[in-house]
Amino acid sequence: MRYIPHTEGDVQRMLEKIGVASLGELFAPIPGKHRLERPLDLPRAAAEQELLAELKDLAARNASTETHAWFLGAGTYPHFIPSAVDAIASRSEFYTAYTPYQAEISQGTLQAIFEWQTMICGLTGLEVANASMYDGASATAEAALMAMRTTQRSRVVLASTIHPHYRDVVRTYLRGLDAEIVEAPRAARKVRAGQFVIVRVDEEGERIPFTVAEKDPQRGTIAIVFQTVGYSTRQMAKMEVGESLADVLGPLGQPTEVRRHGRVVCVAGGVGIAFIYPEIVAFAEAGNEIVSILGARTKDLLFYVEEIRALSSELHLATDDGSLGRHGVVTDVLRDLLGRGERYDYCIAIGPIPMMRAAVELTKQHDLPTLVSLDPIMVDGTGMCGACRVTVGGEVKFACVDGPDFDGHLVDFDELAKRKRAFVEEEERCRLQAAADTAEEERARSEAEESP
Repeated sequence: MRYIPHTEGDVQRMLEKIGVASLGELFAPIPGKHRLERPLDLPRAAAEQELLAELKDLAARNASTETHAWFLGAGTYPHFIPSAVDAIASRSEFYTAYTPYQAEISQGTLQAIFEWQTMICGLTGLEVANASMYDGASATAEAALMAMRTTQRSRVVLASTIHPHYRDVVRTYLRGLDAEIVEAPRAARKVRAGQFVIVRVDEEGERIPFTVAEKDPQRGTIAIVFQTVGYSTRQMAKMEVGESLADVLGPLGQPTEVRRHGRVVCVAGGVGIAFIYPEIVAFAEAGNEIVSILGARTKDLLFYVEEIRALSSELHLATDDGSLGRHGVVTDVLRDLLGRGERYDYCIAIGPIPMMRAAVELTKQHDLPTLVSLDPIMVDGTGMCGACRVTVGGEVKFACVDGPDFDGHLVDFDELAKRKRAFVEEEERCRLQAAADTAEEERARSEAEESP
């Protein structure tokens, strides 16, 4: 904002308006000991050119990112802003000042914010979307407050990777409220059985939830298991040791309620083996006897077999093609065991929706409490978007914050299956595109090998 000094006439009119005769009378209430009765001890006025030269000399004494390596971290990293950014932002349609002291200094900015908020409301179905926060710290705190209001929860988890100043501002905002702030360490030290992380392969990638199959708190690492079915998992499958994912957010979801039941039968099919493995570990450590039933389309798709065998009193295998174990599916094995009078105190069933539904129908007949882990369509993973809603016992739940574990006897599997198919067409297009990309890569590799 430009500084335009008041003229003597301006000052006199303001004094008359407030009913005082002079500036001395205006400041008379201030005790004399607090007033400076002499002129300020300032150097002579400098010309603009002289002043700029002096400021440049002072600035040159500072360490600069242009001349030094920068290791501050916490959000302070080298950035390059293309000249086009300033050129576009300074155009009149983006720079029409109306409140020069506010961040929203241009009508163009307001228009862009309005369009963004409209798009977010359209995508999420929310009535309002926040925007135009003054800085990242207050935006983080406002997000925490909004999440508390929306979910009616009072526990706020702050990742250790958030800027420390931002975390301080969140604490200040929530001071005096009935809120608990949890400083979350790295996922490997925090994650518990049943929880998951959300992964992005690159900055433009989709957000994919993966259950944490293994963790090593000492090394600070976690393991996830995935099946290559779409673009993102295909990109992940191409990654080499030492490469990095853009984001790994977690742990998310409620941990599995682990206690001593007695004899626990654990049923898993396909990639569900990765989801059930940490739960088998946890229930075995709690003193339960574990009976495991694992299945897949073929023997080559079975994994964690020996690890689970070591934790189980019994291990039953099934494959669709009969290449290993029982020729059939895991629910065939469970039906046989229950049919011949085997008694269990608790059941955990994780896998494709049809498998979990079939398992639940069996356990209902035997009054066997059954835990299932659901993986509906998920977007943000924090309960804000509502995409992962499921109906459990006639009530709407969000799998990302209320689950992913639920009482299988109460889950509406029909609704779950229907919502899971919401993007079948888009997934098929991605699958076809992935197949085309793979064929093109193989063709290019073949041509490269044949060229002299």
